[in-house]
Amino acid sequence: MLKSTLSKALRAILPAVEALDQRELDALISGKGKLVFVEKEKSQKITEIETPDVGPIPERLDKCKNREEARSVLREITSKEALFSIARSMKIHVVKNDRRQDMENKIVEFTVGAKLRSEAIRTLNMTGSRVRSHDG
Repeated sequence: MLKSTLSKALRAILPAVEALDQRELDALISGKGKLVFVEKEKSQKITEIETPDVGPIPERLDKCKNREEARSVLREITSKEALFSIARSMKIHVVKNDRRQDMENKIVEFTVGAKLRSEAIRTLNMTGSRVRSHDG
């Protein structure tokens, strides 16, 4: 019985530990940080308050014509947390322990990469590029 309860508790804690960035994880391991239990209702309200305003960034990214333009827009974002919020606001799957570069790549591919692929598909010559001769 105890083993089952402990196993369930560890599975419940795992997402919180995975959400920590490297600095937070190092502090926890060294004893300079601690995990705190907060009931789910309260944690949702806190998350909503702490989410930074992403402003016009998603609209600016949507107007980018190529990946380099999008990367230029993302370089203006100073914090990883703000980049995380931008990705989440655009419904792009990221997790807090993703590296900044990985988050940027996901955002660029979601916005510009998808647009470029879609455009390439639309411009394909669906009838083929060769002209067939009927010379018998």
